[in-house]
Amino acid sequence: MLKLLIVEDNVEESKQIINYISQNNDNIKLYCMAYSYKEAINAIKNKSVDIILLDLNLPDISGIEILNYIENNKIEKYINSILVISGRYDLISSIPQNQYVFSYITKPYSLEIIQNKLVSMINYKNDENVIDRINNELKILHYNFSYNGTRYLSETIYEIYCKKNGNADNLKKNVYPIIAAKHQKSIETICGNIKQATNEMYFDCEENVLKKYFNYSYCIKPKVKEVIFTVLNNIKK
Repeated sequence: MLKLLIVEDNVEESKQIINYISQNNDNIKLYCMAYSYKEAINAIKNKSVDIILLDLNLPDISGIEILNYIENNKIEKYINSILVISGRYDLISSIPQNQYVFSYITKPYSLEIIQNKLVSMINYKNDENVIDRINNELKILHYNFSYNGTRYLSETIYEIYCKKNGNADNLKKNVYPIIAAKHQKSIETICGNIKQATNEMYFDCEENVLKKYFNYSYCIKPKVKEVIFTVLNNIKK
C-alpha cells in the first residue's frame, strides 16, 4: 500500500481527488493533504510518504520550491514519485529536468487522468528492478546519467521491455512519442538527446569494453537501436 501526499491549496479539489482515487485504486491510501509549502515539507521530512501529487500554485510559495527542496536534499525515495499539476504552462516549462518528477498534469484535468497517471507511476515503481538492471547495463557502457539523453534512453528501453508501445522497430513513431509526452518535449528533442548521450558514451567508454559488450571484432560506434536491443537481450538472460 503506497501512501499519498496531496499538496493542493484547494480543499475541495483535494477531497475530490482522494475520493476518486480511493474508490478506484486499492494500492493507494491518503497519508495527508498539505495546503502550503510548510505543511508539505513537514510531511516530506517525515519520509512516510511514498508518492506525491504536487500543485505548483500554492498560496505561500511556488511548488517548484518543494521540488528544489527534495532535489537539494537528495531524498532518493521520491525519484519518479511526483506528479506535478498546474494551470500555468510557464511554471511547468520552467522546471529543469528533474529525476523526481514522473509526469505533468495541466489544468483543467479530469480525475480519470490523475488516476491513470498514478497507475502508470505505480506500475513503473513496481518494476524498479528492471529499471535498475537497465541502468546498470548503461553504466557498464559508461553512459553519463547527468545527461537527459541517458535518462530518455533508459525509459525507451523500459517501454520496449514492457511492450507498452507495440511495434518498437520504428522508435520515432512507436516509442519516442511516449517519452516526449511524458516530459513535454518534442520527439526531435528526445531523439537528439539520446543520440548525443550515445556519442558521448562512445568517447568515454574503453575500447575493450565496447568490443566485448557488442561482440565487435573492432571498435565502432554503436547505433542507438543496437544499444537498446543489446541491453534488452542482456537483462532478459
